[in-house]
Amino acid sequence: MTTETNTTQNDYTWIPLIPLIGGFPLGIEKAWGKEPEFIASYDGIGNDNHYVNYKNNLQFKTYDSADLQFEQKINLVVCTPPCAALSSLNTSKNPEKQGHTGKQNDFMYDCIATAANKFHADIIAIENAPALATNKGIKVAEKLRNLAKELGYSTMLYKTSTHFHGLPQRRDRTFALFFRNGNVPLFEYEKKPYVKFEQYLKTMENNVVNDETIVNKKLLTQDPYYAYLKATHGDVRKLLNDAKQVTCLNYVKNNNLVDEVVEYTKEHGTDRHKHIMDHAVAKFEVGLGVWDSSVHIFDEYMNAVIGRNLNDTIHPTEDRSLTYLEALYMMGFPEDFELLHGRKSINHIAQNVSVHSAGFIGEQSLKYLRGELQESEYDYLKIDNWNDKLEPRSEPKPVSSLDDVFTA
Repeated sequence: MTTETNTTQNDYTWIPLIPLIGGFPLGIEKAWGKEPEFIASYDGIGNDNHYVNYKNNLQFKTYDSADLQFEQKINLVVCTPPCAALSSLNTSKNPEKQGHTGKQNDFMYDCIATAANKFHADIIAIENAPALATNKGIKVAEKLRNLAKELGYSTMLYKTSTHFHGLPQRRDRTFALFFRNGNVPLFEYEKKPYVKFEQYLKTMENNVVNDETIVNKKLLTQDPYYAYLKATHGDVRKLLNDAKQVTCLNYVKNNNLVDEVVEYTKEHGTDRHKHIMDHAVAKFEVGLGVWDSSVHIFDEYMNAVIGRNLNDTIHPTEDRSLTYLEALYMMGFPEDFELLHGRKSINHIAQNVSVHSAGFIGEQSLKYLRGELQESEYDYLKIDNWNDKLEPRSEPKPVSSLDDVFTA
């Protein structure tokens, strides 16, 4: 384990490799109290432009295998490779786009190899989908482990959620971390308190609410379930919160109100409402479900700030959807952060890491570098922050070379 106890915090170095919009590096900067040495990425990843623009005082380097200036000692390299292949929202049937065979996973393998070979990192931290720590992602995790071991690193999977780190958002994620020296250190568990969704948004100082910032201007007019509940019950927020329900459709189904919504829609609904209900009834009659795009109402915390939830969530006190500025704030971003092209880039907010979760990883990484964490007896370990549990992983099938890792 790295135990340079006479090294000050400012002596340690870190960089982002594929920062994307910037949540991961912003969290590390907050935890370490210093900016990265520079920003690194690969050609063609457009989401990086937001963070590069925000940190316009820093050098931005894209990877070139022949560029010797790209090669230097960095203590911590944090990576946010696109993780669509393991996303729960990925419904592709193409094996090159979904699951452990998805080509998007190659970004993770490339990040590890670059961080190890070019930056000689003591710690490599990668953020990915929650499935990486489950059976669904085990083949990807084993390829990561094989590559890391070949390069001389131990492997940790850290399973957590944003609401454990001080934000009112349940965003389940897995961080894969790799340590050059020794076994996996015992990262701590964290259950930091957070303020309620409604109260958190009230702490914003510079929100702007207009047609250019509101995510879904039609949120309250396109949903027949919300229209029915509004007309018959009045305060739909209180109704769903008291029932511990999140969506208007779920409340209607769980209370056997579908027929009543159909009748109400026939008399009072728009053509769109009638089309939605005709489609839903046809599905329900044959035992199938429908995509739930009804109004989402969250109480204590919001579910993950991703496209579907952003589009369907009502503001906790105002009759509108969130603004993209509020979405950024729900990810822990500073209010002076500029989302390039505004609402047109809304999906880039979802392809991101919450600043607070990243800050926790940064704090623990700094403790590791200082020699303040206990070393485990395992070189392949899953730490479950949900259940305060350590789960040693058995070794994956060995490979004979790095080429085998990338082709397995």
